Amino acid sequence: MLTAAKFNFAHDGYKDQVKLILADLARDHGSADFIANVVTNKEIALAESITTSLDFSAERGDDYVTNTILPLEEMGWAANYTGGADPVSGEPSDDPSAYEILWRPYADGELETWQPVVSTSPDATEAPSASEPSAEPASDAGEEAEPVGPLLKVECVDPNNLDSVVAFPISRSNPDFSEAWTTPIPVDKKLDFSMCSEADTGVYGGGPKLTPVTAVEQTIWNSAKGNSIYKRQRSTLTNVYVQCVEHDTPALLKDYPSAPNLVEEARNMLLLCPDHPNAAAIKKRIVVQAGFGQQIANGETIRGDDTFVVGQDVEPGTYRTFTAGGVFSCIWSRRNASDLPIAQGGANQGRAHEITVTIAPSDYSFYTEGCGVWFRL
Repeated sequence: MLTAAKFNFAHDGYKDQVKLILADLARDHGSADFIANVVTNKEIALAESITTSLDFSAERGDDYVTNTILPLEEMGWAANYTGGADPVSGEPSDDPSAYEILWRPYADGELETWQPVVSTSPDATEAPSASEPSAEPASDAGEEAEPVGPLLKVECVDPNNLDSVVAFPISRSNPDFSEAWTTPIPVDKKLDFSMCSEADTGVYGGGPKLTPVTAVEQTIWNSAKGNSIYKRQRSTLTNVYVQCVEHDTPALLKDYPSAPNLVEEARNMLLLCPDHPNAAAIKKRIVVQAGFGQQIANGETIRGDDTFVVGQDVEPGTYRTFTAGGVFSCIWSRRNASDLPIAQGGANQGRAHEITVTIAPSDYSFYTEGCGVWFRL
């Protein structure tokens, strides 16, 4: 996190100033492969830096971060630079596309491919002194060890058996979910439910906001810019790690993403862990839920507790709800002109179900209560 004097964002000249700063950093670093954020306010740097963010939030409080720092970021965050990481996979790369500057991420978010030139000098080849240990120690096998980087710990537990907890520390610099994917996730057999969360906060999301440390995290972070539910907060990043750890649970096998507002998160999950054991099923549901999202935008769903007249309030066809029974008991019925049921059904409170109903052209009305949103198939 680099703090610089204020820039004049009204002119593109500030971009040359930022590039000079990044070029100096690359020369000092001896490489263009690094991640840096350039801001104009010291408090932004303290709130966002990996080394100071937790202490800053604890001292100032989450309300200060939300009400003061976030507005400052909109005006004072100049650029994000990512160097040496493939923009799609996040894997190390020396391709020109692996070096990017995202200009003013809280404004227009313009992306530019750019790489600082690192000049070689005799000083760059000198061995570190005894007081300066090597930044890249060799492994026991004589090979360079991959940096672990900051860790994010995910825990999963059967909420009715707290002794069942399993925990997985995941390196954010080099995420490896193989241990998690070979470990059974505890599930409440009665409710078909498992609770996975970030261990450091004890909740699904929450806590001080994180700063992206890889190109993949930066892409995920950027995607939340306009999302009213997952605006850039800690859960923007932590939720996808939690979803990547969870596997072969009823939710991942049958439900997730269970609503259109989870489509972006599910896409980001597969960006972080494309080899997830349940990836194929999740991809299919992403397509389905994205289509349902378009139905919501077009006003083509059945929403609310009411009686809907066929041909007037609702069109004949096959509809499905995914949330029935999760919170409230669901009751539905197809009815004739005398308001008598032709067919009826529902789901009990406390257990989620996927319910499909075909409304015939000859039906007079359709009644629904507690079933959530019905989407047309």
